[in-house]
Formats: sequence, C-alpha cells, structure tokens
Amino acid sequence: MEETSRCVRRWFYLGGEFRTPEGTRSTDPADAIFPPDAWNEYGPEVSFQLSESYESLSQRKESGDAKMLDLSMFSDPPLPYEIWQGRTVLVCNPQAPKRLQGKHCVGGFCANIWANLESKKTNMLPRDVMQWVDMGVAKVVGNFYQVHHDHVANLSELISCLTNPCGSAPPDQEPRKRLVMMVEFPAGWHKYSRGAGGGTHVAGQEAVALEEGDPPVYEWWFGDRPAEADCKGKELRGFWRRYHPRVCRRLERAWQDRSDFTECRSAADVDGVRYCIHRVTPEVPFDYRGREGSGASTFQEAMVISTEYPCFDELDRATGNCLVQFRTEDPNRRRPARRRMNPEEIAKNATRTGEPCCICFSEEGEVTGCAQLHVICAYCLRAGLRAMIGDITQLDKLLCGCFSHVSRATVSALALRADGQLQAAMTSPDLDDMERSFLDEELTDLRRQLELGSDDAFPKEIYTARVKDWYDKVIRQQIMPNYYVCHHPDCADEVDNWMLRETFDQEYRANGEFKWQCPLGHINSVLPVEDEIRMINKTLLLHPEYYVQSASYDSCPLRRYRLCPGCVRGGILLLAVHADGCKQWPGGGSAHGHCFCFACTRTWGSECGHGTCCQDPGIQQVRKTGDGLEIGFVQGEAYLQWLSGQQVHPPPTQFSTEPAVVDGNERQRELAMQDREVLLAESKHGTQ
Repeated sequence: MEETSRCVRRWFYLGGEFRTPEGTRSTDPADAIFPPDAWNEYGPEVSFQLSESYESLSQRKESGDAKMLDLSMFSDPPLPYEIWQGRTVLVCNPQAPKRLQGKHCVGGFCANIWANLESKKTNMLPRDVMQWVDMGVAKVVGNFYQVHHDHVANLSELISCLTNPCGSAPPDQEPRKRLVMMVEFPAGWHKYSRGAGGGTHVAGQEAVALEEGDPPVYEWWFGDRPAEADCKGKELRGFWRRYHPRVCRRLERAWQDRSDFTECRSAADVDGVRYCIHRVTPEVPFDYRGREGSGASTFQEAMVISTEYPCFDELDRATGNCLVQFRTEDPNRRRPARRRMNPEEIAKNATRTGEPCCICFSEEGEVTGCAQLHVICAYCLRAGLRAMIGDITQLDKLLCGCFSHVSRATVSALALRADGQLQAAMTSPDLDDMERSFLDEELTDLRRQLELGSDDAFPKEIYTARVKDWYDKVIRQQIMPNYYVCHHPDCADEVDNWMLRETFDQEYRANGEFKWQCPLGHINSVLPVEDEIRMINKTLLLHPEYYVQSASYDSCPLRRYRLCPGCVRGGILLLAVHADGCKQWPGGGSAHGHCFCFACTRTWGSECGHGTCCQDPGIQQVRKTGDGLEIGFVQGEAYLQWLSGQQVHPPPTQFSTEPAVVDGNERQRELAMQDREVLLAESKHGTQ
C-alpha cells in the first residue's frame, strides 16, 4: 500500500559541459539546447535518501541553503560529491557573467531553468518522463545542485560575489557543480505505469461508460499524441481520462450556450490559466496557424489534428464530439479530447456511422446507444421491439443484445425513434414492392399483438406505449418481488435505488437491522406486513393459558409462545416456543442472538435471571409504530374470564406509547376472534 499511496520521486543530474558566451566551458546549460540523453538518473538508494531528505526539509520549511546528501556515504567507491537544495538569490554584481546579470540564480545556475524545463523545454527532459511532464501528470521540482566536496567553499564564495553589488569579478575557476532536478509523480502513479524507474508503457482503463440520466462528460487523451501523419493506421498507447465534474459542467455550459464554440470559431476555457479546448469537425480541423495570439509559439503544421486522429472512435466522429485541448501560450502542446453523452441521448440522436445494421447486415443502421456502438436499421429495430414486448420473461440481451430491463430510458428513446420511422414508412409513396411487403407483415403482427381490427387505426406512438407497458409489467411481475422498493416517489421507478431482498437479509437483517438507505439518501424500514402481524397476534391470543404451572428451577408458570423482544426491536417477528426446562430462553443462551426470560420477557442476565422473582406482564401483542415495532400486553387472567363469560368485555391491550390503550372489542373484531365459545374450546385443548 505504501508504494501506491506516496508520491513517486525520481532524481536526475545533467551531464556534459556547455560553452558560455564568454567562450569558457561550464556545466550551466543557461539557454543551451541539449538532448534528453544528457540526463543521468541517480540509483535507487541515492534516490530514496534524497526523497527522505526532501520530505524532511519540506516539513521544516527551511529557506536557506541546505545539504541534502553526501554521496560518498552511499556509493562504492565513494563519490566525492554533495547534493544541496539552494536558495534563490538575485545577481546584483555588475561583473557577473552576462547570462546571470540581473537574474535570479540558485547555486550559480539560472533559477528559471527548472520552470522552463517543465513548461517550455519538455523535449529536453529524459525520454521516459518527458511525456508525463508534458501532459501535466508529473512536475519538475528544482533548486537542487550537486557540488564536489572540495568546491563547496568555492561555490559559497561565488554566490556571495554574485549578490554583492560592489563586488569584484567572480573567481576564474568555476566550482565543480552540476544541475540536479527531481521529477515528482502523484500518488497512485503505479496505476498508470509499470514502475517508477522507467518504461513508458501506459497502463489503465478507458473511462467508464455513462449510465442513463448521466449528464454529458468531457475526457482527455492520456497517452501518445504524435503528429497525425506519423500515427495513421497505428494504435496509440493510452486511454481516456475524465475531467473533474466541475470542469465538465463548465465545458457543457459553453457547448450549450456558445455557438462560436460549437461552430469551431473559438475555444472554451478549461482551467482559467493554461488550457483551452477547441471543437473539431471533418470540415474544421484543429489548425492554429495564424491564430496563436500575442506571445504564443508559432503553430507547426505537423501539429494539426483532424477527426481522423486514431484515438477518436467512430461514435465520437459521427456525433460531432471530437475536441482538442491545448496550451494557450503554445498550441503545439495539444492533445485530443472528446465529449461523451449517455446512452439515452445517443439513441435520441439516431446518428449514422456508415456501418451496416448489426442484425441484418443489409441496410445502413443508426446507433443504438449501447456500449458496443452497435447500429441497427429501422426494420430490425421495430422487429426487435415487437419481440421484446411480447415476452416479459426475457429481461436481458434485448434488441442488439446489449439492453436489459434496467435500460428503460434508452429503449424508450429507441421506441420513440421506431414510431417516427413507422409513420414515415406508412405515409411514404416511394416504397418498392419488397419494402411494402415487409411493412404489411409488420402491420399484421402489430394488429395481432394489439388485437386490432383490420380497419382500426394505429396509434401514432404505438411502440412507445407498448414499451412502457412492458417495463411496467416487468417491474410488477419479475423485478419488484425480488426487491424492497424505496418509499420515496423519486425512486418509484428507479430499480437501481431499490434494495435486493437477498442483500438485505444478508447484510442488514442478519445483523439485527431493519432500516436501509437508498442512494439518494431516503431512509426505509423493512417491517412485517399487516397480515403477518395479525397472524402472530391471533396465535398469541389463541392460547392465553399457561402450558406449565411450575417450570423447572424457578417454579413459575409459563406460556407456550412468546415473541422474542430483541428480534422485535430489530423489526423481525420471531415466535419463540417453550418446550421444557427453565424460564431462560433459549436454554444455555447460545442458540439464538437474543436471550430473555420466558416469564417476564425481559433481557436475561441484565434484567432477569434465576432467583429473580419476576411477574408475567400478560399475553403479548405487537403493532407497527412509526418506523418500528412495539410490543403490548393483554392481561391473561382477565382475557380468560372474558372467554368463560365472567366478564362482559375483553381486556384492552396496553402499550407504552400513545395511543397506549387499544380497546379489547376493537382488537377482537380486527382479528376476527369474537366467538368466545370456539376460542375457549381452543384454549382448553391447549398446545400439547
């Protein structure tokens, strides 16, 4: 876990020498152009020690020159060099080298060299980090240099001289020093690379597919982006990554509100600082020649990107969602981007890609909106819908094979498309004999399915209405019985917001919980239905007698049936049966999740136990209250007196919350237990 949760830092020093404007040789590159191979990477041990020192210095927030590492301690044979993190100073000495006069420097190097490597000179970085810095994934961290042991004092003298406005000329001998940089990758870098020690393999997955109802999103190409002429016919390394949701919303507003953006006449801002995004179409490629703006680099013809760039797919091209992101100060630094719509929107657009129907392979099809980019012709679409609406037991692999009972919005959009196509076909005077034959066959099938007469008119939205009926039936008969439905109206038709009964039983009920929360935050409780509650209450009242007058150990009378109070608190009705033994249930206390006294129903151990003289509260009854269950009691002796005719009215049920009293006559009427003679006979028969 540590490997993927920390930043990855790689350390390099710049080798070679450079000729200065004064004609001397120096290790300061200044404005020189040098190849990526000029960099040398430190070994793993040195890199680790440097990273540890860097973190320590960062935590201490030291601002002066600080020695980070003595290479002689970690090399064999010992290398006589030290690596320092330097402070930025202003060169004030008029006798300083011209390349430094009036500028800031670090360790005798121009202070802007590290920033330039990240923003303007990425092509001079090591090849295996060049791409990632250019893409903004990795960053260059500077102000580091390597100096020879014997030249530390000389370098300190040089820096003092450079900062002294009244100083003499710098020493003739330049200190032995080299430029050092650190390239820092973000935490989780190993998800995108096979290692931090090199290799440019791009690993990872393409951005996940959108679900129905999702707003449009924008993605940028995370990988190779060479000149288009160099990559035609090739598969580029990389994958699509999604912009932050806030950026997606900002770009979508530009898409909806700015005609200059959608018409490819201007770009939209991405981050407010460095990046813009431009739409491209087959007629208008990304070509910024002559449009660079003040201070921007000259745009190279080779950097033009069209909709044929390999990382765009056919759906991007067909729906006109190809984009290019670029840096405002240098449009040559560009990468493909794209806009993606949810399946429902794609289905509504009915875009043609030029591909044949995926079913008949005869007619040109229109995209269905599925993840496989299938296209389907008008006739096959309507035939697929007729097959679907005629069978509610087939819940998946519908139409092109990619839709199911959860694809309601997309299939409804396809049904609306089918209605329009059917109306167009019925009124078209240009159908040939074969097309007319297919249409007559389709209309005959529809009349049979709808039980229409030969002269009855077809509804204009016949497929839309039938698809709606199919989904309603599927939900009622096939889907709903397997789920607990969220009570909120917003979730009434959203199966994804329901709770699978099997999941609830395993993850909630098994842990004594009866409440669950849908993805939208609605709290639901799963309680027994009224029929279950009535049956339990009737069972308890059918046997108001004690089945044993003197139970083992405590010599107290016990009833045959009790509701487990702990289960009731968890929203479950568990009717416990006492067969023999003492008043502890279950005997031994380990056969059930709750343990209680069968005489007084209180919790065993904390509220009752052997030797405790407890009282029978009466015959239990249960009711729903709010989002839970509550147990009440009926006086057993009074109930038996009512059964035997000694009392005119049955005793009420007493609860602890309001309404605390439930009338006995009303209770008996609701339970259909008013025939006292039959009830008394059942009680006398007992439960033996």
